[in-house]
Amino acid sequence: MAEQVSGTDVIVVGAGIVGVTAAYELASAGHSVRLIDKGRVAGLQSSRNWGFVRRQGCDPVEAELVQHASLTWDRLGEEIGPALTLVKKGLINLAPDEAGLSKYRDWLRASGGDTLFGSRMVGPDEIRDLLPHVTGEWAGGLLTPSDGHADPTAAGPAVAAAARARGVVVEEGVTALEVTTSGGRVTGVRTSAGRRAAGRVVVAAGAWSGKLLAPLGLKVPVRWIRATAARTTAVEHLTELAVHVPAVGFSQLADGSVIFGSAAWSDYDIGIDTLGNLRLFLPNFVRNRTMIRLHLNEVVVQDVLRRLPRRDRDAIRFDWPRMDDPPPNRTKIERAHRSLTALVPRWGSSRIARAWAGTVDVTPDALPVVAAPPQYGGLVVATGMSSHGFGIGPGVGVVAAELAQGKQPSIDLEPFRIERFAEGPVRAHHHL
Repeated sequence: MAEQVSGTDVIVVGAGIVGVTAAYELASAGHSVRLIDKGRVAGLQSSRNWGFVRRQGCDPVEAELVQHASLTWDRLGEEIGPALTLVKKGLINLAPDEAGLSKYRDWLRASGGDTLFGSRMVGPDEIRDLLPHVTGEWAGGLLTPSDGHADPTAAGPAVAAAARARGVVVEEGVTALEVTTSGGRVTGVRTSAGRRAAGRVVVAAGAWSGKLLAPLGLKVPVRWIRATAARTTAVEHLTELAVHVPAVGFSQLADGSVIFGSAAWSDYDIGIDTLGNLRLFLPNFVRNRTMIRLHLNEVVVQDVLRRLPRRDRDAIRFDWPRMDDPPPNRTKIERAHRSLTALVPRWGSSRIARAWAGTVDVTPDALPVVAAPPQYGGLVVATGMSSHGFGIGPGVGVVAAELAQGKQPSIDLEPFRIERFAEGPVRAHHHL
């Protein structure tokens, strides 16, 4: 039965890595916090990625944000301890030819990554020293010694546990249906389990943020892609580096298993909402069309069915595509596994223990939205992490908590305003 729950200071909608960090920070500052999620803590993209904690390859306009996020990871590692599973032993990208090396040099110049992050070019000899078990002829690579990785299935729950220990009330299986307002201020959230009152609301609901914010007149163009990754059985422990080559990226965990995937392409399931944002997303889709596979499948069928008369409006907006366990692309991950074992022959006996897909929230310019919309006092939006949210998520969570408290944010948020999408042509993204 739905119930009215007495107020807390702040409600955080979405228990991914952004939301759990925001809740943790707010509780650490002495605020009462309620964290709600329609699924479970870190149930979607926050646990369904490669686990890279990186600054390398960021869009240059994100340089300050990714640096802030890296420092936040370090602090959380000190405060939470081994449960966070953070390993900062470096990230290396390998290039087979001069064209790849040229891209790395261009990124270093544009981002200032050598000065800001300690990133540097490495040659074939150093690659052999760093990765003696990796095969292939590599022209060189790009190394960021203080980047790293964490177990994506463990990190979010570890932060959530620390938040609970500080008094955060966590409600799993509770869907946020509406951010309620009165007189230009938020008053709480209407949920599938009743009304929750609060004077401040942080919307960190990933791919569902746009649907939640639309009734407030806030157009936040966020779509989702389906990204596939997998975990192997335990194998010989060979490296603590996070490694990426054109065919596969991987990191090895303490238990010997390897999380891996391929960035060659992601899957996009076409739905009715695709048409509504086509103008904004089309420019970068055309530029990166070889990296997206379009699918016309049951998603659009269910999308249509749920818009027929007498269908529950809330179910239309939030339950489809709920995608609690979206199907992985088996062809893609099996190909990536073959690439992994060819790259590291000593892992040739490994098997795919588990494969998964995650719904990744993306914006038209592949930059997040982090803002306190002036139209509604007490509202904060933190969404659109665009395939690199695991690494930047804690930094975004800290900034969202600062905005919710009315504090000056730690970084310049100008590049991440909501209004940018209405102000002119969509900016081309400049990630590696």
